[in-house]
Amino acid sequence: MSQKKGFSRKIRLRLEMCSTCMKMCRDQCPTAIASGMESFTPYIRSLHVNLNEKRIRSYDEGALDSIFSCLTCNLCNTFCLPKINEEELMKLARASIIDAGINVSKYSKISNSISKHHNPLEEAHQKRFESVQDLIKRKKTVDTLLFFGCIGLYREKEIARATIELLNKLGIDFTVMDDEYCCGAPAISTGFLQPALDVMNHNVKEWRELGIKNIIAFCSACYRTIKNTYPEHVPDFDFNVQHIIEVILARLKNLQLKELNSRVTYHDPCHLGRGMEIYDEPRDILNSIPGISLREMEHAREEGFCCGAGGGARSNFPDLAKDVVVIRVNEAKDIGVDLLISACPLCKYHIKNSENIGNIQVLDIVELVNQLLYF
Repeated sequence: MSQKKGFSRKIRLRLEMCSTCMKMCRDQCPTAIASGMESFTPYIRSLHVNLNEKRIRSYDEGALDSIFSCLTCNLCNTFCLPKINEEELMKLARASIIDAGINVSKYSKISNSISKHHNPLEEAHQKRFESVQDLIKRKKTVDTLLFFGCIGLYREKEIARATIELLNKLGIDFTVMDDEYCCGAPAISTGFLQPALDVMNHNVKEWRELGIKNIIAFCSACYRTIKNTYPEHVPDFDFNVQHIIEVILARLKNLQLKELNSRVTYHDPCHLGRGMEIYDEPRDILNSIPGISLREMEHAREEGFCCGAGGGARSNFPDLAKDVVVIRVNEAKDIGVDLLISACPLCKYHIKNSENIGNIQVLDIVELVNQLLYF
C-alpha cells in the first residue's frame, strides 16, 4: 500500500472510530499495562496513524515507537465493541510507513535477517535442520509435510524433536523440505511485506515440486500464516493445513496417556486463540490426561494475555516484552500451578525465560503428549 494513495474508506473509518472512541481497550492492552504509558495504548496508536493520514501531523520517533511496539496480539479487539481489529490496522500502518520510505531501520532487524538468513534469528541457514537431522527422513513419495518453523529448529529444539517422535508414534507418514524458509509471519507482523512474499513464494514452489497436499505445523504463527495469509498472496493455494493439536485431537480416543498428577494451566497463543479460535481443542487434550488438574489463569481463551514476544517486540522492544511476560507468569503463579502448557514455540521460549518463572515448568503441548503417550 502506498502512503501517497492513502488508506481505503473502510480503513479510514476504522481509524477514526478507534482514535475517538471511549477507549475501553486501554486497560486491557498488555503493552499499556506493562509500560504504564498512554502512548502504548491502542487508541493512541490509531490516533497517530489517523493524524498522519489526514496530513495533520507527520510521524515522529515517538509515534513510530508507539505504532511498532504493538504486539499485534489483538486482545484489545475482544473488548472493542465495534471490533476495529487493531492487529490488522497496525500491520497496515507499518507497511504503509515502510512503503512511504520513512526511516524504520531500528525496527528492521527481523526483516533483514529473514532476507539474509531466511529466518528472523540471525542464525546460519545451513544449520536449520542440524538439531533434527538424526530424526528426519526426506521421502519423495509422501504428500504430507511437517513444517518446522524457525523457533522450533533454532531455539526450542525439544519441540521439533518431540513432534517428529509423536508423528512417528501415531503412524503418520510425512516428509520435510529440502530447503525450508521462515513462514514469513515475523516480516508480515512488522510491516515488511517483500521479505514475507519472497519466503512464501520459495516455500510454495518447493511444496509443489515435492507434490505436497497436506501441511502440519506445530508453530501457531506458522500455522495461521500458511493457512490464512498464504492464500491471499499465492495463486491457486490448495494445501490442507493443520496444527499439530488438530492432528492429536483427531486420534485422541485411541491414545493411552500416562497419569500426570500435576496442577496445570494452558496459555492461549494469540495466533492460535484469537487468530484461529482454537480454544477447546488443547483443553480437551489436556483434560484427557489422567490425574491432571487443569486450572485457568485470570485471562484465558478470548481474553488470554499475550506472552509479550509477538509483533516483533522481543527483538525491537525487549524490555517491554520482558515486562509483559512477567504479568502473564504472575497469573500462573496466582493459581498455584506446577506446569504451564502452550502450543507455540515462541510463547514457550519467552515464558520459560521470564525472570519470575520460578519453579513453574513450561512445556509445549506436543512435548507433554509425546512424554505421556504409551508406546
